[in-house]
Amino acid sequence: MMARLERRHDARVDARGSVILRGDTPERGRVVDISSGGICIRLAGLVAPGREGEHVVLDVHLDGERHRWLRVRGRIERLGPGGTLGIAFAGPPGELEECVQDELVALLERTEHVHVLLVDPDPIRRVVTAAQLRRAGRRVTEVSSPLEAIQRLAETSGRPTIVAVADTLPASIADELRTYLSAEGDVAVISTRL
Repeated sequence: MMARLERRHDARVDARGSVILRGDTPERGRVVDISSGGICIRLAGLVAPGREGEHVVLDVHLDGERHRWLRVRGRIERLGPGGTLGIAFAGPPGELEECVQDELVALLERTEHVHVLLVDPDPIRRVVTAAQLRRAGRRVTEVSSPLEAIQRLAETSGRPTIVAVADTLPASIADELRTYLSAEGDVAVISTRL
């Protein structure tokens, strides 16, 4: 799950859940993202029913044990490809807003402690990438080689949650490092590119 602020005033959560768009023929779909101010859904049909500005009623259920089906009212703000609808809530979504806030808090708790091990042989690129990650609120450990990365992973304190491997490493070396790290099991491995 991710949160982002864009042109909207509310943080959106990439939540997962089910939705039923009420009407003459109810349409089932999935939640794409949600905020206190609205929801983006993808319906099963390829063409989204309705028109921009039309008022709608939705039943929403976010995935997870603590959530239940909630009915909300809104207005279609955007019709997108593949049955995607952007809907602004017609008023405070009440209990649904509490669910959104719970998801945001859970997301922040999970991402607050993200520790990235950055593996890049290019010192300038490594410093620039590390600075970008730190500005995003991540803890970063920088190393210049796969061997250093393996040594850092062997240390018991401050184990990283993500290992970012530069795409400038030779493919065979990067593949070997990814294979080794995958066997470790509790570390996500990504490739970095500038």
